[in-house]
Amino acid sequence: MLIRDILLEYDRDRARQALGDTLWKAALKDGKGLHRLPNSALDVYASEPYTDSRRAIADVYASPELQKRLADTALQWIEGVDPSTNKKYTQWMARMYANGSEPRIEDVKSTLADKVKKFNKLSIKRMLPAGKNDINRYKTATELYDEMDKYPDVEVLEKGSSKKEYEDDDVMVVVPEDQKAACYWGSKTRWCTAVDGRDNYFAHYSKDGPLYILIPKHPKSDGEKYQLHFDSYQYMDKNDDPVELEWLLTKRFPGLLKHFMADPKIGEELGSMVQFTDDKTLQSVSDQIWDIAGDRVNDILADWESNDHTYYDWLKENGYVLDDGEVLWAQAPSFTEYNDDAADWYNTMEDLLHPTPDGMRRMVADIDQKSGASYDEEFRGSVYNLESYIADAIEKAFRRSGYGESMSEWIHKNIRIVRTKSGPKVELIKRDARGRPIA
Repeated sequence: MLIRDILLEYDRDRARQALGDTLWKAALKDGKGLHRLPNSALDVYASEPYTDSRRAIADVYASPELQKRLADTALQWIEGVDPSTNKKYTQWMARMYANGSEPRIEDVKSTLADKVKKFNKLSIKRMLPAGKNDINRYKTATELYDEMDKYPDVEVLEKGSSKKEYEDDDVMVVVPEDQKAACYWGSKTRWCTAVDGRDNYFAHYSKDGPLYILIPKHPKSDGEKYQLHFDSYQYMDKNDDPVELEWLLTKRFPGLLKHFMADPKIGEELGSMVQFTDDKTLQSVSDQIWDIAGDRVNDILADWESNDHTYYDWLKENGYVLDDGEVLWAQAPSFTEYNDDAADWYNTMEDLLHPTPDGMRRMVADIDQKSGASYDEEFRGSVYNLESYIADAIEKAFRRSGYGESMSEWIHKNIRIVRTKSGPKVELIKRDARGRPIA
């Protein structure tokens, strides 16, 4: 073994220590389907374990042994796809995973590993210029992808077996039926279903439902393509970045929404997404949430009023209290008329807990776009997760004042939306004497 190779020899313990908490936190987020969540938000989850999922996160935070196990498992996966003999790329690949550059282990094992394999081949053949032949010069996975895309692939792709699902003047939709077809139609993308080799994820996804590859007739960018997998709630562009499904089905390719809505299974799922749910259903959900949560808002406001002794003094000073102490409530200004902070709090709560259908759509789109939804993919944008979106919107609206924390937590703990034959139904969660939900 050369001295250079000895110096570069990989050691798992050193790699884990070098990456610190970022590695196990990345693995934890990935395993919980929260890979888009920043570490700061994960820290909040661990500090407020009021759901089963958050308790599991809190357990990991409290256990160095579980943290080490998560980190070692991630490293073991990455070691297995490192194309070098001395695992010299493993730590760099793990860093891309830990820093969120490639936050899903399946994409690390497929797309990232595929590009590193190409980098390794080009490096061995001395085909990379100075400054581009050191893997550590690449600060993000995207930087490596962009550089590797400049070099042609050597392999000739076989077309495989596929079927044409749909076609109009704007787009052709193809469903690959084997891995070869997935690679062929997914060429020059960063999808884990389009990489060559054993770490291709076509079989993993296709067993649950078809993959729909959208080929634009009039591309708006070089290599524009999209892949939809409704069963895993993943809708990706060629760079494997999430794309807004509403935009894709109603603006980019207007004919597709009608086509997919006609499919019984897909149509049901699309119909449960807020952006595609009709106004009548959304208004019904909004009214039901307010019927339940509005009582809680009024209780909090009543407590606020009873603890604000200046309000009574003010009423007395302005002649609304008789000599015997009786308050002339019929004539007296309400507490919200007296206290501007209380009025603002109540009005904001009503706006967020009782939104219009368009208000709901804006709320969901804003949270998903700006903060990256922290929900399982199944519930992203779903009408059956509206209570979580509302709770998060309340927490965001009152972040500085802290006036929304108790209400946000109460919604998470006490409200759920369930499927019924007549449509979404909002329920107040019943609990036993020990505070556990009663099914």
